[in-house]
Amino acid sequence: MKLDHIGFLTEDVEREMVAFERLFGRIEWSVRIVDPLQDVTARFGRTVDGLVYELIQPNSASSPIAASLKARKNIINHVCYRCADLSEKARELREQGFFPVTEPKPGVAFAGHLVQFFYQPNGMLLEIIEGSAGPLDRPQREQPLPVSNP
Repeated sequence: MKLDHIGFLTEDVEREMVAFERLFGRIEWSVRIVDPLQDVTARFGRTVDGLVYELIQPNSASSPIAASLKARKNIINHVCYRCADLSEKARELREQGFFPVTEPKPGVAFAGHLVQFFYQPNGMLLEIIEGSAGPLDRPQREQPLPVSNP
C-alpha cells in the first residue's frame, strides 16, 4: 500500500485551510469537493514536502462524521492508502484483524474509484482507495464529479 493522505475532521473546511497554512506554510489545495455518497465536503491539500491532508466537514447532522466532530473525538480521523486491488487488500486486512465499517463505494474525490473504510480494534481507522488518481492529480474544477456505478 502507498500512503495517500491523512484525514482531519472540521466544522469548516475553509477556516481550517487557513489554520493549516499557518502551521505548515504554503499548501496546494484542491477545489471544494461535495460528496453526497459520504455526506461530506472536503478539500485536499499538498504541502511543499508532499504530504497530503484531507479536511472534511459534514454536510448534515446525519453525516457519518457529525457525531465524532460534535464529541471532538477522532479529529485526526483516518490514514488513507492506495492499492491496486481493493478486494484483495480487504481480504488481507480482515486476516490482520481489521473489519470493514463501510461497503466499497465510488469515491467522488477519486474519479469514482472504489473507497472503503476499515477499523482495527486498537482504534486505527484506514481508508483504502483502489487506483491512483486523486483530486490533486487532475485539472482543478468545481465538484461534484459524476460518479459511475461499479
